[in-house]
Amino acid sequence: MCFTITVGVFTSDIEDIPGTLHIINGVIDIVQITSQIVLINLLLNRVIKSKEDEHPGRQVTAFLVLLNVTLWLVDTFELQKSQASLVESEFYGPVTWVWLQRLTLPLAIFFRFHSTVVLIDCWKNSYRLEQKDDGAD
Repeated sequence: MCFTITVGVFTSDIEDIPGTLHIINGVIDIVQITSQIVLINLLLNRVIKSKEDEHPGRQVTAFLVLLNVTLWLVDTFELQKSQASLVESEFYGPVTWVWLQRLTLPLAIFFRFHSTVVLIDCWKNSYRLEQKDDGAD
């Protein structure tokens, strides 16, 4: 993300890809990740007080599960090829770009996989009924 934004800021049009496209892509990624983390945090603390027919946010959670699985697969199998991002490779240099990918891509893969698992857990458990404590221990 930040590497893509840096490429967009400091380069002009390389291979017919405008720098603003790199900047927009990086900013959208940062906004998506931030809002997903906030949503997961809210869903982990959610309980309903009575039986409700509506479960707001469940469709969004299901969509984010699908999105994270898809991005996890792309990160795992496609982005490890250094030819997947030629503009960044040209900007940073081929050896430096491979090192940057090898250092940061495992974190991205872990984030997407972990987000998928946590979102599935949120989808299953976030609308559970609040347990009343009877005080009988």
